Amino acid sequence: RRERATEGNIGAVMVVDTPYRLFEERDFQRALANLLDAEVDEIVVLAAVRDSNTKVYFYILDPPRFTPHSSPPSEVALLNGNEKTLLLYDWWRRRDFRILDVWLLLL
Repeated sequence: RRERATEGNIGAVMVVDTPYRLFEERDFQRALANLLDAEVDEIVVLAAVRDSNTKVYFYILDPPRFTPHSSPPSEVALLNGNEKTLLLYDWWRRRDFRILDVWLLLL
């Protein structure tokens, strides 16, 4: 998982309202994967750091290619990892309801 190439991936930092001692990496990955219509292993957590809450450094890998016989679950699923990272940032910037739902999942 972490061995996959990271060259060209946009990294992100997210502060989650979860005390460091209660933070679970897999829960974070699952919440973002659900939000971005991705696989859990596409969310790569580089580090979780104790801050006033928990600061998570991560990036998102590109999804597998969909074949003509498979249909992606949504338009978001077709985005590459960098596009999903930028979409996540845009949702946060606009205070979109989708990103607020993730915070509820992580609390």
